Amino acid sequence: MFIKNCIKCGKSFKKQPYESKKYWELKKYCSRNCSTLWTIGNIPWNKGKERSEFDNEGNPNWKGDEVGYSGIHRWIKRHLGNPKQCTHCGLKGRYKKIIRLGKVKNVWTIEWANVSRQYLRNFIDWIGLCHPCHVKYDDILKKAWITRKMQKEIYFERR
Repeated sequence: MFIKNCIKCGKSFKKQPYESKKYWELKKYCSRNCSTLWTIGNIPWNKGKERSEFDNEGNPNWKGDEVGYSGIHRWIKRHLGNPKQCTHCGLKGRYKKIIRLGKVKNVWTIEWANVSRQYLRNFIDWIGLCHPCHVKYDDILKKAWITRKMQKEIYFERR
């Protein structure tokens, strides 16, 4: 039987059947009321720290150069904003409404494309392209065709 003492009121409480072991190891209070009462009067861990201390390398979840494909794109968009126009054809950017999975979304028509294909945190390494130019630039259709071809080969090898 798992029994602990509440750090606020000292009352002993036991593990409920629906609580996982991980949750039980982190649990410190007998009730939500004790948890709320304990937070009143205690100083938060980030009190007095500037917002800039948690940006980029100061953030505990910062991955540096180990960031994934979508993470680097979000980082570039956050720092550079939306590209104004396509570098190849000159199309100006605008918001376009699209329906995806039954939801209406506003999507910016110009996307950030990586020049070196190494996905570095270097602002010079990115250009703005409209979707058709981005597809041609990355040669996405050829890559998709190769992937489908490989998947077919793997499928027929297993049969």
